[in-house]
Amino acid sequence: QGFNRSFAGQNAVMYGRGAYFARNAHYSTGYSQPNPITGMKQMFQALVLVGDICRGQNGMIAPPPRDPFLSQVDLFDTTVDNPSNPTIFVTYNDAQTYPEYLITFQ
Repeated sequence: QGFNRSFAGQNAVMYGRGAYFARNAHYSTGYSQPNPITGMKQMFQALVLVGDICRGQNGMIAPPPRDPFLSQVDLFDTTVDNPSNPTIFVTYNDAQTYPEYLITFQ
């Protein structure tokens, strides 16, 4: 089923209202809640097709156009925290991501 973007915007929206992915797994561990019975946490390792990136802004519901004077249709693919060295990636299209592995850890 992929990632459910209908939850987008319920938590962090600093770089847009999409599905958030981190380059480093350590960043994501803080968002994983332990199972109350086992104490184990889970997270996905995902394949993310990033494409063309730009810096995201709070509350964006879609990436901005690549050239605002030419087209409102030709958009960037992904927004990020820092275009020169991105660590957080926000996708807006379900076809950009695939949950490859479910990792269980403590």
